Amino acid sequence: MKDRPNMTTSVAFLIGMIALSPACGHRGAAAEHRKNKVGHIAVKIWKVGPRTFHRTLRLDGSLQPSKRVLIGPSIPGRITSITKREGDRVKQGEVLVRVSPKEIYVQTIPLRVQIAAAQAQATAASTVIAKIKDPYERTKRLYKEGVISKLKLDRVEIQYATAVAKKNAAMSTLTQLRKGLKRAYSKLSDTVLRAPFDGYVIRRLVDEGDTARAFPPTIVLVLAQIDPLYATAEVPSRYLSTLHKGMKVRIQVDPLPEKTIGGTIEAIRPDVDPITRTAQIRVLLPNQGRTMLPGMTAQISVNLAPEQALAVRRSDLASKPVGHDASVFVAVQGKARLRRVQLGRTMDAKWVEITKGIQQGDLLVIGDNRDLTDGAAITTTLVEQP
Repeated sequence: MKDRPNMTTSVAFLIGMIALSPACGHRGAAAEHRKNKVGHIAVKIWKVGPRTFHRTLRLDGSLQPSKRVLIGPSIPGRITSITKREGDRVKQGEVLVRVSPKEIYVQTIPLRVQIAAAQAQATAASTVIAKIKDPYERTKRLYKEGVISKLKLDRVEIQYATAVAKKNAAMSTLTQLRKGLKRAYSKLSDTVLRAPFDGYVIRRLVDEGDTARAFPPTIVLVLAQIDPLYATAEVPSRYLSTLHKGMKVRIQVDPLPEKTIGGTIEAIRPDVDPITRTAQIRVLLPNQGRTMLPGMTAQISVNLAPEQALAVRRSDLASKPVGHDASVFVAVQGKARLRRVQLGRTMDAKWVEITKGIQQGDLLVIGDNRDLTDGAAITTTLVEQP
């Protein structure tokens, strides 16, 4: 007897073929999910036009004291007193440092000796003048009367003129020496150093008993005013025309992320660094609670004036940008056409400016266009705003 086919095997084979048929059909449908009955790919399009952007310039900055001064005596001498230490608060006019006045008094000794000598010369000349004045006047009278000769008059006149000249010279020297002594004594005020403004001591560099030098000058204390503070940042030169003095900004200090402070641009440096192509701005920042300190880092946000630009979303680019070059698809008479475009400024996190390749009124294909090819037939749905 001939062997009959195994019925069980045949039935299993038919069941397997039936099970595979829907799966194959599903894969084919996935590949053609965007195609309609006539094979066109359904896409969304947007009519390209200028878009208004409200841009924010964000800068990395650091905090600086609004005032900073080095406190040190202008005269040499031993430092006898320093009233403050690092971290101490100071009030304007408060005494900070005292220097021994001994050095000034020592400097005045030669002046006082010279003054005494000049005074003695002036006194001696005055004595001579007083002694010969009457004989001189009598000699002049007798000469006019013709009683004595011109030779006798000249002798007395020379003595008198010499005495007067000595007195005048001594008095002139005395005047100059007294002015010098006055200037020397005026330096006594330099032995007491006071705070020029309210602030804090941020450095103390010497101790009591140290000797202060005149050159190079000895710095005793470094004072800083921290209310208000300055926030400084470097701005790319292309943004300088959009900034101006008095512009309001927002500042977030990194150690205080929960707090945003308002500030004002106080100054824009009028020079651009030739290497970094940036210029420094300085923002005045109130610090009444003194919670912020010099040296802290901060983020400065500046709202720029609204501006319009022809731009597209980065997600609508058909290729990844290479430098400033990319591509997009536009709808032209029922077909997708690939266009090379040139990118300009980054307008925000989503949008980038297009400077070349498309123009206002073009129909840009938006959304997922990975399965599009140049010249592919498409059916379009126009959206108002992508």
